[in-house]
Amino acid sequence: MPTRVQEVASLRLEETVRYIRDRWCEVQAVTDITGRFVAVDQIDARGVMSRSVPAGFGVEWHFFGCERHSMYWRRFPDGDIGIGTILHDHFGSNG
Repeated sequence: MPTRVQEVASLRLEETVRYIRDRWCEVQAVTDITGRFVAVDQIDARGVMSRSVPAGFGVEWHFFGCERHSMYWRRFPDGDIGIGTILHDHFGSNG
C-alpha cells in the first residue's frame, strides 16, 4: 500500500530522528523510524489499533500509538494512506 508522508509529518520524523540520533545513536534512530513505517504498513491489515479523530473536528483522520507518539493518518480516495502528523504523547491523544 503506497504511503504519502505530508510535509508536517516529514518534519516531525526528521526532528525525532535527529533527537534519537543525538541522544542515543544512529542505529536506534533507524530502528525507531523503521518501526513507525512497519506500523503504518499494518493499517490495511488492522495490525494497529486506530481510533477516529472525533467528528466534531470535521476531519476524517485516524490515529494510533507508536512508541511514545501518536501518528495521525487518513486514507485518500485512491486508497493511499497519508500520514498527516506525528505528535509526542505530551501533545497527542495516545490512549
